[in-house]
Amino acid sequence: MGTESFTDAAAVHDWARTAVEWANAEGLITGRTPTTLRYPAATPPVRRLL
Repeated sequence: MGTESFTDAAAVHDWARTAVEWANAEGLITGRTPTTLRYPAATPPVRRLL
């Protein structure tokens, strides 16, 4: 699965794209949900750590 399948893939900065795509291909990054890479902006930072 490539990062293009995530609805928020465009939020990955250009300088990080290659690394994120590699990490996703290796199974190191699988996304927070099946369709998103990160938590919504409204999610409190503490909850991101849990």
